Amino acid sequence: MIKNSPNSLLTGKPKKARGIARLFCVSIVALFPLPTQALEVTLSARAMHYDSTEFSGGGRRLDRESGWLPGIGARLRLAVYGRGYVALRARYFGGGVAYQGQTQTGIAFDSTTDMRLSRWRVEGGYCWWSCQMTVHAGGALYRRERDIQGHGGVQGLYEDYRWQEWHLGAAFSPNRFARIRFTTEAFYVHDADMMVDLTHYGAGRPVIPLPEALGLRLGLAYTLMRREAASLSLSLDYERLNLNESGARRVSSASGVLLINEPASESRQWQLGLSLSF
Repeated sequence: MIKNSPNSLLTGKPKKARGIARLFCVSIVALFPLPTQALEVTLSARAMHYDSTEFSGGGRRLDRESGWLPGIGARLRLAVYGRGYVALRARYFGGGVAYQGQTQTGIAFDSTTDMRLSRWRVEGGYCWWSCQMTVHAGGALYRRERDIQGHGGVQGLYEDYRWQEWHLGAAFSPNRFARIRFTTEAFYVHDADMMVDLTHYGAGRPVIPLPEALGLRLGLAYTLMRREAASLSLSLDYERLNLNESGARRVSSASGVLLINEPASESRQWQLGLSLSF
């Protein structure tokens, strides 16, 4: 939210994600000396239904963004010590979603938001009961670029969100339905910040720290085809994350002092994926 700027939308340098970045480097280096039983590569075509709403401090809706984003994914999974594994995974989504919001003066404003989302993830896991049950844990680096398009005399707004995640989850395949796999996962967001581009107002690109948060993921996968060297699967994933309102920051601009903060938000994401593993 930008105050004292009637033509704006309601809505230093980013912190370095050192902890999980080190985890990525250590994981890659450590993979090679380990005794491995199998190397699996997975490529996927994906589609995400992105739905996010921002709220004022009093609970009034400020804006909503929703729409489908095409994406791609890749995973490298190494089986180690029998039932264990280490995996590196990346996913990227990009495209335009519908924006329904308002200006600072309360005038309704509908537009399009160009959205780019990426997540780099590393994890380790172990399975039991002929690998029907798996427990996994790891970390991730997340980035979301949000570019609200301006028109009709209303200036657009560009924001860049970055944070780190730790996650813990489990997956289960019923004995009688081995082709089906259920996944549940909790994740913790920390070291989060958002850069907002206010160069149009002469205020540079301030970075706003964001509060920590807990999120939930659920997944359902079905193996369509399995051969000796490859498998094809269809998946449906759900993610929920609520972020509280950030603290306010005073920024000097060409027209005076701006008071900016990030409103509270609720994000709901559904993903469809078609994956080929070999």
